[in-house]
Amino acid sequence: SATPEDGTKHTTAGGTVASSNRLYVGELLTSNTEDELREAFGRFGDFQDVVIMRNPATLESRGFGFVSFTTVDTAQKALAAAELDEVLVGSQRPKV
Repeated sequence: SATPEDGTKHTTAGGTVASSNRLYVGELLTSNTEDELREAFGRFGDFQDVVIMRNPATLESRGFGFVSFTTVDTAQKALAAAELDEVLVGSQRPKV
């Protein structure tokens, strides 16, 4: 399922609609990089920021991150594609 950072989802007849320009991306591998997130989500439009949350002591990925798009509309496009399993980060399908 897909969830904007604020945890809200709005469901319409066409599916889930993002209410934020920032999407949570989960189920990442410890080997996934910010560049892989940029590559996976860049095709939907411009984004402001991409971050993978890391353990401060080891710098190893905590398995999730965020992609902040410039508009909610762009986030909605990425969300729709992720729900259809059309987004790959590296070789994995993340939970968005």
